[in-house]
Amino acid sequence: MLPSPPSPASPDCRRQREVTQACRASRQVAGRHFGLLPQHLDTPRRSGARVSLARQTAIYLAHVELGLPYGEIARAFGRTLCAIRHACAKIENLRDDAAFDASLERLGQRLRGIATNHTCHHSQGRPAMSQPSIRTIEAVADGLSRDAIRLLRALAEPGAYAIAAGEDEPGRLVVVAQSKGVSLRRLSVCSAAGAALVTADLASWQPPGPAGRSRLAATPEGVAHAARMDAPAGIAPFAAQHAPMVRATLAAPEGGTAIVTLNAAESPLAWLARRKGRDGRALIDAIAFQAGERLRADLTLAQMLPNITSNWSNQGAGGGFDGSARTYSDLVVAARQRVTRALDAAGPEFSGLLMDICGFLKGLELIESERGWPARSGKVVLALALARLAAHYGLRGEARGPDRSRGIRQWGAEGYRPVM
Repeated sequence: MLPSPPSPASPDCRRQREVTQACRASRQVAGRHFGLLPQHLDTPRRSGARVSLARQTAIYLAHVELGLPYGEIARAFGRTLCAIRHACAKIENLRDDAAFDASLERLGQRLRGIATNHTCHHSQGRPAMSQPSIRTIEAVADGLSRDAIRLLRALAEPGAYAIAAGEDEPGRLVVVAQSKGVSLRRLSVCSAAGAALVTADLASWQPPGPAGRSRLAATPEGVAHAARMDAPAGIAPFAAQHAPMVRATLAAPEGGTAIVTLNAAESPLAWLARRKGRDGRALIDAIAFQAGERLRADLTLAQMLPNITSNWSNQGAGGGFDGSARTYSDLVVAARQRVTRALDAAGPEFSGLLMDICGFLKGLELIESERGWPARSGKVVLALALARLAAHYGLRGEARGPDRSRGIRQWGAEGYRPVM
């Protein structure tokens, strides 16, 4: 059974309050610098250039100075994740201007002072600093400057590297990243930040390429270090290092919601839904993905998948799960019935494939090799299986009238009417 919603005193609620206070302080600092009130930065609609720049500065300060991840900033500012990334990238490009960089550094010092005072104010109770900020401060204590941390985060992106700037910017490094086949300038920092990363074995210089310029790239240790620094709240840093862990809010079958930790790269269906074919469409559509995830949720609730380790829950307390029928809850029994009906509707030719994909989370390449199928034929069979599963669940891409619905016409069994 899924856990109940978190109470106001739970760590998740405390974390949400801390993020809200930190973003409010960031808006206050940025608004005062641009001569605006903090509420001017909270407007849901698009504003003028001055208000937009102030809001983007507040977002950037919350991410860089306080170490808050993009997802939490997006919820606090009421913006999308794409808008948060755009704001941070824009302010990062504006820091190439020496005057703007100096003013932004002063704003960062002011915001860090507010965060420090807030931490001292709460010294009698729990610490008010967020977990990402603590990791950033620990990185600074380990000998990494803030410019080095910015450089490490930029180099941790896939395909990113740094090169020495030209004669117009002596003593600086420029980070270049690939975006849709085009090299874009992402960051400009002093060369001392790159030297600090090389000393800490977080980055290394690569041999000169065809253009004759050496490139500074992050080492595997550097990528792992950046992943630990940017771990979301409530997720262990070393768990975020090995897999893209996210916090999601799911609806419980018995009502209410529950906050759970999910591995974004765990489901093969999610990978197929993100991938696009030659025609520009996703390999599986939203209806097929929803049907597969529904079967996966039922398989998890039904406890039909084998455990890879020993189950030490409720040992010796009495009433624990021992595998007998008397310990099954109504939720487990109902989930098993739904799984049985879904696999029967899919048929014997598709039920095994659905169990491998949705239950055991096997990839299509592994399934094709195990069953001796031709290469790239698994997605065709999977599309047919998911289409039949979606038809069983009644999921359709278009609305249909009641004359074509497959709902229940009546509740009475055969012969329920009395014979006169």
